[in-house]
Amino acid sequence: LRQPVLLVAELGMVAGRGAVSMDDDRAAAFSAAWRASQALAPSLLVYTTHRCWRSFTQLWRDKRAAVAPPDVLLLAGGTRIAYQVGGGGWQEDSAWRAALDADRTWDRAAVVGAVQRAAQALNSAAAARAAAAA
Repeated sequence: LRQPVLLVAELGMVAGRGAVSMDDDRAAAFSAAWRASQALAPSLLVYTTHRCWRSFTQLWRDKRAAVAPPDVLLLAGGTRIAYQVGGGGWQEDSAWRAALDADRTWDRAAVVGAVQRAAQALNSAAAARAAAAA
């Protein structure tokens, strides 16, 4: 590498399957290659994931020794963005969040409510099937 690059990787492909340690060797190999490339041309590493912040932090606790820390996180399918700050933490892009929340085509509260109603309907249907089978 002679010029900086922007590498965007799906977090699950880099980190593997949650706390499963057999994926750590592959993650560590990728991390070593990434760190070595930084000596040639400082670049940006971005992880994208469907995970929400809480799910990411759980995975990060399990994998931080093996997985290279990203400069940028695209969380929850791109609905949240966070940037690496000093000390290994991240700061959410509040302007991005505000822009999405202000846009009439995206209403986080409406999406959360719809998902909760769907989950309740599924649970009620499962309970009804269980009661009918009893």
